[in-house]
Amino acid sequence: MKNKLSCVLLIGDDEKLNNSAICYARKYFLVKKVVNFHKQNITEAQIAALKPGYVFNFLSDKILKGPLLKLKNINFHPAPPEWPGRGSASLALFAGDKHYGATAHIMSSSVDSGKILLVKRFPISPLDSCEYVFRRGQQASLSLFKKAVNYISKHGRLPPPCGLAWKRKPSTKKEFQKWLILDPKNKKEFIKKIKASVHSKFDGPYVVIHGYKFALVTRKNRESVCQN
Repeated sequence: MKNKLSCVLLIGDDEKLNNSAICYARKYFLVKKVVNFHKQNITEAQIAALKPGYVFNFLSDKILKGPLLKLKNINFHPAPPEWPGRGSASLALFAGDKHYGATAHIMSSSVDSGKILLVKRFPISPLDSCEYVFRRGQQASLSLFKKAVNYISKHGRLPPPCGLAWKRKPSTKKEFQKWLILDPKNKKEFIKKIKASVHSKFDGPYVVIHGYKFALVTRKNRESVCQN
């Protein structure tokens, strides 16, 4: 019997998407380790010591800097090449983009800058919420994950670069937090930015008054506050 290829799988906090990715990976790979850096105290060196054939970063927000980058790897970024970095769904909606998607790329020492292997796109509307677009980007990442796993299991190598390039520098967490600050004097932009950025699981957008930052309270997080 042909030996299975091996991998480690780095995951985020969405249990449903994680389970789908884990189950699919195990059909084709020997999964040596599933890692959630938020819940496990483990280093890159410890993971690399397992000597996996591939490293799949599936929606983990861990920025890798060490030995895992030297292994064959793919990151699944839940946004298209036009929007590397943080806050992609909000920035795309605010810009009035007509399409969104996900990107599979090789990881490098700089965030969302490695060679692009696969891209999946879908149409979006100005009426779509940030939460809806963000979720569809994650689902598109799962679709690319399955496509990449299939390719590697069949050919024994990473998919070749598709020829597309990143369109801008990645937005950092600090830059996106600054973007989330609202300007009350500009009503049109004020409302537009709220529509593009409000999400029940993330704070913001914000208003800064006398040096104090106030976050928008939505119905969902208002109910959470009242219950605590």
